[in-house]
Amino acid sequence: MTLLLGAGLWYVARTPQIAERRPDMTEPSSRMTLRQDWQQPVTGERVTLAFEGGVARLERGGRVSEVVQPPFDEAAVREDTRAQFQTWGWNPFELRILRDMAQAGTLRENGRPLRVEDLGFPARLWEELDAFERETGMKDPPTVPAEYRSTLTVHTDDGAFAGTLSSEDTPADSLLWHPTPPMQERFAELMAVMAENVQIAPSPAEMPFEEQGRELAREGFVRMSPRCPDGSLWLPPAPEEERERLEQWAWPVVRPVVVPGTPAPWDSKLGGVPYRPRGAAWPTQPSGSPLYFVAQIDLTAANAQGHLPELPRRGLLQLFVANSDASYEEMVADPERSNPVARVLYWPEVVQDEAALTREVPAFTDEFQAETFTPPERVLAFLNDREFPSGIDRRLEWLEETTPESGMTELHVNGHRLGGHAMLINAAFPPAEDWRLLFQFDGDDVGGQIYGEFGGLGGWIGFFIRAEDLARRDFSRVRVELDAF
Repeated sequence: MTLLLGAGLWYVARTPQIAERRPDMTEPSSRMTLRQDWQQPVTGERVTLAFEGGVARLERGGRVSEVVQPPFDEAAVREDTRAQFQTWGWNPFELRILRDMAQAGTLRENGRPLRVEDLGFPARLWEELDAFERETGMKDPPTVPAEYRSTLTVHTDDGAFAGTLSSEDTPADSLLWHPTPPMQERFAELMAVMAENVQIAPSPAEMPFEEQGRELAREGFVRMSPRCPDGSLWLPPAPEEERERLEQWAWPVVRPVVVPGTPAPWDSKLGGVPYRPRGAAWPTQPSGSPLYFVAQIDLTAANAQGHLPELPRRGLLQLFVANSDASYEEMVADPERSNPVARVLYWPEVVQDEAALTREVPAFTDEFQAETFTPPERVLAFLNDREFPSGIDRRLEWLEETTPESGMTELHVNGHRLGGHAMLINAAFPPAEDWRLLFQFDGDDVGGQIYGEFGGLGGWIGFFIRAEDLARRDFSRVRVELDAF
């Protein structure tokens, strides 16, 4: 089921034609041919998942299963939507959406568009709502500062609780926080009206394909680039015709994989306490504030065979990043300055003696370090692979212009990566032709590490380095890029 809810309704209010119904609501929403290969890093088991002609096909352990998206039942989905909306209590987020829909003419009751004055609330309520928005910076998706708390039920799209002003901190005559019983009754009526106006569309035909992929990830499988029988990288039908031109971008990549275990101080890991010899300084921003530890990579384990020829085959790479808007503003203002937001340390020789190391960490001023890495340390193993760039990579603009649904974006694998091509969300990378992706940390809900507000699909941190600097083993001018939905 695809619903435009919560933050999505804000978009519908401004763009009512966003979810036009197709004449045939059961036809496949994607005519692309899709394929994914998955590998279990511990057992080595491999699984192939494909989607073609509206059918998802799973090949595993010599057995083949096929799944087709069931017919779309709009009436049942509408009833489920109505029931869901009726569970939502009075809150400023839906009030704002109701008003926006009324202003846009997309909130209709019995075929008649409702105006703001038809909602039946006093003008003072809207004045309070406007004041609250200015005070909190309430935005999509709705976020409220932590100091706001209440027993009022406030929902977000993922069902999480979002706090509001506590009753003891609000005026007794506040309509926003102390609505009268008639106002709450009218709100419930309007929730039913909103449910009738939500634009509902059938789930994409490839939904079973995507759900099976998520299930494999939960089982600990790692997605790899799909291969042809001869071992070459698989391509969708349209890009296959351009294989000769695309082969120049089939770059090697190493996929870091979270595995069970407890890392030694010098092992590869995400988060936790980095390897640091006694007397070595913790990396800081120009202001003196400590940077946050992201990961360290034991290149003896990750690149001993030279799968990534540009990287060293031994030593330890460590990656640190800032968590300050001011720092990123400095980077944008002067991108050539010395690393205001990121540092990469390279230890060519590693001392495997805990007595010679320190586990002391700086006193951080916020909870970013703990919140980003929970649990705090995860052991990494590595799988060698190759990959093409994403379809929205600027180097493939020529292909997307001639074949808009090439399937290259869907082909590109999410996840942590060493080398290879950056996973893209909004922006086009690399920053320039002479930059290479060194390491990308991708939010990993399954593994427990998240970056960005929405976790695994919400944000990533990419560390880029100039090819000439990498050849000199000079990691002092690394550039960091952050991207998120």
